Amino acid sequence: MLHHIDPEDLELYATGRASEEATARCEEHLLICETCRQALVDTESYIGVMRGAAARLPEEPASQRSWWNFPRWVPALAALILAVLAFSLFRPNSQPPVAVTLAAIRGAGIETTVPAGRRLSLTPDLTGLPPDSSYGLEIVDDRGHQTWRGVYNPALGPAAIPAQREATHFVRIYSASGELLREYGLEVKR
Repeated sequence: MLHHIDPEDLELYATGRASEEATARCEEHLLICETCRQALVDTESYIGVMRGAAARLPEEPASQRSWWNFPRWVPALAALILAVLAFSLFRPNSQPPVAVTLAAIRGAGIETTVPAGRRLSLTPDLTGLPPDSSYGLEIVDDRGHQTWRGVYNPALGPAAIPAQREATHFVRIYSASGELLREYGLEVKR
């Protein structure tokens, strides 16, 4: 099972305060985990908003600072924080990902069907492929447009894939040198 980066560790990474070892672990995980990449974008956005708000604050002499001088920006900041939290907790993709195992089967037709609008936890069958620590993974839609690209490391478990639109998709596995090794059919339906 793929374990996600702890939010506190993600914040340390985003602000450049993580140790070298923690930074390396975060970067390796971010290569394969769309969920944590999105969480990093959200964290960086939040940090940027907070830094921007702090930069616009007028500097008051220490003698004038007190809880009685309630700044006018505090309610706006509280509303912003609540909005970010609500968006993070209640966004449409809050359902757990659908576990998908792609099997290498001969024959025509689509082997796997998944629901549209749901994230996927994808495990491709690597039987008969040259062993490697990681493979390139790409998803293209029925028009040949790439909808996702990442790295699949079998030792780290399934690849985290964002929700795909309703269509026939093709999941492609590449060697480290970029050679196409296998293609699977994936039908995404409502």
